[in-house]
Amino acid sequence: MNDKNNLNWNLITGISLVIFNLYWTWDKLHLLYLYHYTGILFFIMFPDWVLITNTIIGLIGTAIGIMLLKRKMTIKKALIMNFCILGIGFLLFVVSR
Repeated sequence: MNDKNNLNWNLITGISLVIFNLYWTWDKLHLLYLYHYTGILFFIMFPDWVLITNTIIGLIGTAIGIMLLKRKMTIKKALIMNFCILGIGFLLFVVSR
């Protein structure tokens, strides 16, 4: 029973990590698209390197979520790694303003 419960937690956590990181990636790529291919004027614009770095961070986080789904990583290790890389991405946004 304990193994099945652990599998459910891996599934829930892995899917939520994948969804969150895919949204993170989509949001940064969408912002990059809006900056270059529309006529919208923005009050605050982030540099391209910050958006591209955050896209790469989101893809790494998606890979971490998939590894958690395949049970190649523990939940604790996956969450710590994901929050660390997303923290770095958030700091890039704060510093680049």
